Amino acid sequence: MDIKNYLQEFRKMVDELKAHPKVRLLSFHAFEPALESDIEEVETHLGFALDEDLKTFYRQCNGLQLRWAHLDNPGWDRKELTGFVPGPFTYQDVLDDAGTIDGCVNILPIREVFLTDWVKRFGKFDSAPETVAVGDIDFSYGEFNKAIRILNLYHVSVSEAMLCSPRTQQVVVGGMGQHQVFIRSYRYTTRSYFDLLLKGKGSISFCSGRMDNKKGLVKEMIADVAEIIPFDLKTPLFSR
Repeated sequence: MDIKNYLQEFRKMVDELKAHPKVRLLSFHAFEPALESDIEEVETHLGFALDEDLKTFYRQCNGLQLRWAHLDNPGWDRKELTGFVPGPFTYQDVLDDAGTIDGCVNILPIREVFLTDWVKRFGKFDSAPETVAVGDIDFSYGEFNKAIRILNLYHVSVSEAMLCSPRTQQVVVGGMGQHQVFIRSYRYTTRSYFDLLLKGKGSISFCSGRMDNKKGLVKEMIADVAEIIPFDLKTPLFSR
């Protein structure tokens, strides 16, 4: 995947969803590109340069949103989801959608990702280990928790975050709220993560690694994704 053309490829994927007979596209919004001053402000705040692939993404759009539902989803019985709604949605919309939609992408603007105090917003993991091992790099839990920057806030209990420190920059999949369990996670390179979003069509169950979605409703659409994405893109992250 050429990250320089990511937004163009994402739009093609959205068109595929729109044309699918069993899918209702609810939202799609690409924000205007991030300003160079925003990127510089974030790097000054962090004290080191951001991952080049991440900057390339943000130079195309300063945030990316998608919501869709399978027409056979039982959640339709609990909530009336109307047609396509133009413009951005909010995190409250994400909370309201819990259990009623099958696909959601909510990549946050760059300043929100890196300038928000996420520890203060969502709290710490109650039973924290002393050390978290990310590949061959050991973090103290305090250092690890501080390095977590929420990137894709798309579900009430699951999200993806940048693990961003001077020693490494990767994307990790984990939980939210008071139990910020990114220590029980999978990690991706930035590019492979964005590839996962694209080829998984933003499927909540696929992109969070939970392929046991209700009645397999999503599997029909993305059955070939496991063959497209090499297994080694997803490497376990262990705590000790």
